[in-house]
Amino acid sequence: MTRLPLIVKSANGIRLTRTIGTSVFSVNAGTWPNARHVQSAPLRFYRATRLHRSALDSKGDLVPGHEQFDLSSIKNIKIHESVHGSSRTIVIDKEQIKVQPDVEDAANGLRSRATQLAAQTFLPVGYPASVHKQYLAFHSWQAAETVSSAVMSVLCSQAMLSALGVGNAAATGGAVAIQWILKDASGDIARLVFINRFSSTFDSYPRVWKFVGETLNLVGGFFCLTTVLAPGSWFLALASLGNTLRMVHMTIWGVTHTTLARGFSLQGNMGDIVGKTESQVSAAYMAGGLLGVGLLAISHSPTFLFTCFACLAPAHLYFTLKSALAAKLADLNKNKLVHLIQHWIKDRSIICPDAYSSNDIFDEWNWKSEATEIKLADSVRSAFVNSSKLAASLKVFASERYMINYRRSILRRAQIYICFKEDVRLPIDLMKALYNAVQLRRLVREQIEATGKSPENWPSAFEKIAESSKTLTDEEFPGFLLALRKSDWRTDAVSWPDGGHRYKDESG
Repeated sequence: MTRLPLIVKSANGIRLTRTIGTSVFSVNAGTWPNARHVQSAPLRFYRATRLHRSALDSKGDLVPGHEQFDLSSIKNIKIHESVHGSSRTIVIDKEQIKVQPDVEDAANGLRSRATQLAAQTFLPVGYPASVHKQYLAFHSWQAAETVSSAVMSVLCSQAMLSALGVGNAAATGGAVAIQWILKDASGDIARLVFINRFSSTFDSYPRVWKFVGETLNLVGGFFCLTTVLAPGSWFLALASLGNTLRMVHMTIWGVTHTTLARGFSLQGNMGDIVGKTESQVSAAYMAGGLLGVGLLAISHSPTFLFTCFACLAPAHLYFTLKSALAAKLADLNKNKLVHLIQHWIKDRSIICPDAYSSNDIFDEWNWKSEATEIKLADSVRSAFVNSSKLAASLKVFASERYMINYRRSILRRAQIYICFKEDVRLPIDLMKALYNAVQLRRLVREQIEATGKSPENWPSAFEKIAESSKTLTDEEFPGFLLALRKSDWRTDAVSWPDGGHRYKDESG
């Protein structure tokens, strides 16, 4: 339905006029019986004339001498429009705008409208073009995972309520409530400790953390389930332990799925994706809850509860594994970036995202990778124990917003330390620093192989190697960055465990 806000009377009837920018769109609407209803009436036919603002006089009439372009002379205008899985065709026929639903949509009627409502509720706007191609696979497995989790949650709740004696006349209401509340307290404390310790790694390893979180959920559910076998004084200890693990799982679930939503977003629609994920989870959780209640209607004996849990737990881990494997995204983290840099230095080629992703979700967190030898945003005191090397590093990397050092740790393992300045620009400086660090590590190895001596304790030797690595980085990094972008890797953000340390050189 089209409405125009401004009504202009003329000798030929009523003309509707709308001003857009420097242009005025004028519509001859004919003569209505009652001009007061023109503004709210649907526009069923029109002759639209595009006029310049200066083409109208103070009364809104056309100034003589101005040329007009009559859109009614245009024939065969046909527009196909789709939204939320439904489509229609808009045509101009005999100066009328007609909307024609597609034949299939018109034939299905109510079914088509139901499909459109479901798509609008559960799928991001513009799906599938607005999301990553792995979106459907990941969220399908996630729905199955949520259903199984909801069923097990119902079983665990039944076990804990039975352990507390709910439904038993001998149970004291106040004591039951106090124990139920106390079991949550330890979970809240554990979440704070967990977030403080591991939050910087959530963005870097979302698939690994997702699997770890669901494993904790199952272990926590098992402890909650065992309360039915040891009621009384054991309830609080078992329920607190189980609930603590499940609350940590909830924290992991929230942060990892937000991180994954960023990877699925292709059109700046991360908020829409997160919102639709909540809709999907709510629907799946309701379905799982109903299924769990149905199982309790069969029996709620301890044997039955443990049997159901034993059947659901492997299936739940399988759904989690499949969803994690489906999340093969083009996001970069430190490990991926180091691997891509090494491959580029060796072959001058970039591994595309689809070829890089493997069937091992722990590949993104590979403790054997050389990326683990590179420490990011560490303190200057930890990175440098030799003042001469600190001075050499400040000199070599004076033009950069980072500095790098090579030394061996207490365990005699080689480490590359990268310290960032306060004005560091992420992620471009991070990517360049990693490229420089990989080159430095390669040159150090060549030095050791050639001379048998490590430059660790010789500042002059380290300075020469650092200068060589910086020169190579300045020459090669722009080409690497361009190739990375052409290979569809997302270079607008890189996930990495930020130590938080920044420095400012105030040397005289």
